[in-house]
Amino acid sequence: MKQPWPIISLNSVSSTNNYASQLLSENKIVEETVITAYKQEHGRGQQDNIWESGTGKNLTFSLVLFTNFIEAKNQFVLSQAISLAIIDFLRLYKINAKIKWPNDIYVNENKIAGILIENSVMDNTLLHSVIGIGLNVNQGHFAKNISNAISMKTLLSKEFVLQEVLDNLLNCIKNWVDYLKANNYSDLKKEYLDNLYRFGEKNMFSSKAVDFSGTITDVEETGELVILAGDGRKLKFMFKEVQFI
Repeated sequence: MKQPWPIISLNSVSSTNNYASQLLSENKIVEETVITAYKQEHGRGQQDNIWESGTGKNLTFSLVLFTNFIEAKNQFVLSQAISLAIIDFLRLYKINAKIKWPNDIYVNENKIAGILIENSVMDNTLLHSVIGIGLNVNQGHFAKNISNAISMKTLLSKEFVLQEVLDNLLNCIKNWVDYLKANNYSDLKKEYLDNLYRFGEKNMFSSKAVDFSGTITDVEETGELVILAGDGRKLKFMFKEVQFI
């Protein structure tokens, strides 16, 4: 299968996102590029969370996109598109996944993939974006402090060739990037909400040490999660301001 972007393959690196950012700062990347690592020493998730990955077992990579086709005010569309690309990819393997707001990928109650997007903005436009993705592929066991991780191997009881998995995933991402480049977001929000974890369901949440019941009713263009609380209040939260119980 043809790869949509050139790939830099590393044996070991602290973080593919950090490595990509360094290359960008040194003007050593001039086209859209993928950076993969056999071993990632200090993989990062959202809000400086750590992404734990067994050496050579999973996909840990960063995609550098030159995203001047996206206005800064619309930057959440990139998060939505990348999340949906992973959903599409997993469906190729008959894995039904959901997007846990804003962009973790869950199968039932277990996390199979995470996304970290770091944008650079210039003149109200995205200059470039570094999209870090961790996908659990062939890892069978995770650290004891990670209770809800799951992999493709665990779900399907088979091992996968990482290069083939990467090729399939990159092509799914390319489809959604091309969609964004067409500057047509008409179906994006609907697709995102249709695939959102616990959307439209009554749940228990916690914010600032206060527990409350509510239903996710929307996600704003800014990425804010909209919850209709049980007492009728319409609440909005940015990432890390609210969590599921």
